[in-house]
Order: sequence, then C-alpha cells, then structure tokens
Amino acid sequence: MGRNVWQHDYPLAVTKALRAIVYDKATSQEAEKIYEEEIHKNK
Repeated sequence: MGRNVWQHDYPLAVTKALRAIVYDKATSQEAEKIYEEEIHKNK
C-alpha cells in the first residue's frame, strides 16, 4: 500500500481517505467523498 500512496498524483488525498477509514470508521463512500474534496481543493 505504501508505494501506491506515495506515488499517487494526490498522496495527501489518499492518506486522508485511508485515515478516515482506519481511525474514523468511515465507509468507502465517505472516504471517496473526502478524497474527491481534497483533489478539487488542490486544483
């Protein structure tokens, strides 16, 4: 999983989404929303 995160175009977005799943018990849909919001915030 590490290389897939760090070599991703948006590593921070992936990290935030994964963190939400692991620590906040977010669903995959919630994590996807976090990911999408982070990507659009940085464009």
